[in-house]
Amino acid sequence: MEEALLARVLDRAQNPLHRFDEEDPGRPLPEPLDAKDLSASENALGFAVPSLVVDLFGKVANGGFGPGYGFLGLDGGWAVDDRNAVERYVDLRAISADDPNWRWPETALPIVDWGCGMCSYIDCSHAELAVTWFDPNPYDPGAPWEWCCTPHGYGLAELVQRWADGVDLFDELIRREID
Repeated sequence: MEEALLARVLDRAQNPLHRFDEEDPGRPLPEPLDAKDLSASENALGFAVPSLVVDLFGKVANGGFGPGYGFLGLDGGWAVDDRNAVERYVDLRAISADDPNWRWPETALPIVDWGCGMCSYIDCSHAELAVTWFDPNPYDPGAPWEWCCTPHGYGLAELVQRWADGVDLFDELIRREID
């Protein structure tokens, strides 16, 4: 990650007034990602965590800052509703008895929590780490899960840049849904 961008992210993450776009829950930032938690995360996920995530979480904090209610941490990191990114991924990958057609993509890592079950995920199978917004609230069992997904139109590096620049990404997503 570019040093100037990393410095801006670190500065914003360390400021409780600007750590999130939503209200700060008052919890301190978790420690940066370490090798043990990275290894445990990759074992649970079944795929490698992208280097941009490792760099960001290893130099700033293991989640707990960013757009919405923050970046979800990996093992040992930031959790929302008692689930970090790895735990949310495992839950989403589970086949539901209510809807056996449900199939969360194998390399779709939840990365940002927006509240109310909504999250953005990155596609870890592609280098650009395309970011997609997932809103399960309008989901109808039996319908394709893709109906709940809206591409952000950029990758994780741009999402981090835009957040560091102060862009209200949630407002941007909502406006796109309305238009």
